[in-house]
Amino acid sequence: RCTVRFRGKIEDKIHSKLNLTQIPAGEYPIVFEIKGRRIARNVLIRDGQRAVVTVNFVKEQEPFSVSYVPH
Repeated sequence: RCTVRFRGKIEDKIHSKLNLTQIPAGEYPIVFEIKGRRIARNVLIRDGQRAVVTVNFVKEQEPFSVSYVPH
């Protein structure tokens, strides 16, 4: 299970995707925790685009990335 903290809310995820909608444009802190490991970053939400955040807890891979797609 992965715990996600974003904009004052806490979500416990068992599956791989979490959809959050109607987020105003801006930069926000986001925290992911799984089995005592933690990744904390800021994510930029762009106006008119969907931010796709990918988190990876495997040590050999990039832990955090963001890509953007139009709405």
